[in-house]
Amino acid sequence: MRSSINGRAILIENPLTGNTSFAQALKLKEGATRWQYAAEARDSVGKKEWQGATKYVLVRNPIDRFMSGLELCHRSSEEELNKAGASEEFTTLVKETVGKEGLLPVARTSAVLTFLRKNGLSQAPTWMQPQKRWVCMRFDYVIATHSIRKSCSLDSQQGRGEADHGGLRHVRLKEERGGA
Repeated sequence: MRSSINGRAILIENPLTGNTSFAQALKLKEGATRWQYAAEARDSVGKKEWQGATKYVLVRNPIDRFMSGLELCHRSSEEELNKAGASEEFTTLVKETVGKEGLLPVARTSAVLTFLRKNGLSQAPTWMQPQKRWVCMRFDYVIATHSIRKSCSLDSQQGRGEADHGGLRHVRLKEERGGA
């Protein structure tokens, strides 16, 4: 969870949805616990503060989010996976599939999916848990970040259709025509 200095804005951090960029744009400070579920966040800030705040949560296409989660698993160390709540069996599977010479990404994905189907999502790290765990309360804003890479031009240079307004960037949306 992240919140503003005055507590008027709260972002529930649903993993792998663009929380860091959103929080930076709104100048939100990091909370004590990352990826806290909404009910836990409400309890940690208190009912009165929760009711008085504007609450945000970001969501993403579940398949894109899951694939990003798999990529993150393969890039993470065993320690990072365990710290994020992955079981030892899941961590071992991921590290064995990453280390296999010549194993195609589809084979790694298949191995993880087979494991999760057999053993359940509770074996996976927090960032691979279903989004419904974060989006289970009433929010002021639920913001979909589906395919954000495909639909936004985040040019780093000024003068290319982008302006800086007090730390918030104006983003030029590309038109999606025929996969362009």
